[in-house]
Amino acid sequence: MAHYRLYFMNPLSGHIDRAVDLDARDDSDAARQCVMRTAKRPLELWCAGRKVRRFEVEPAGDGQRVPKGKAQQRLPRGAGHFYTAA
Repeated sequence: MAHYRLYFMNPLSGHIDRAVDLDARDDSDAARQCVMRTAKRPLELWCAGRKVRRFEVEPAGDGQRVPKGKAQQRLPRGAGHFYTAA
């Protein structure tokens, strides 16, 4: 298992707002864990001093924002925000 850190970035300033520690088998596993988290701001995934990936945010079309990086499917209104297709 490798140690990763997921940074939640401030969309206006670009500075780090907060961080979450993750343990994952590899970069792909860590990225999957990040995509499962809902975010209204950009995310950066790091392993030690190496940036693994940045997850941008894009408008969802209804005023909500969802993270880019993997195909998103919308649920019917009232059923939740969104989920990531497997």
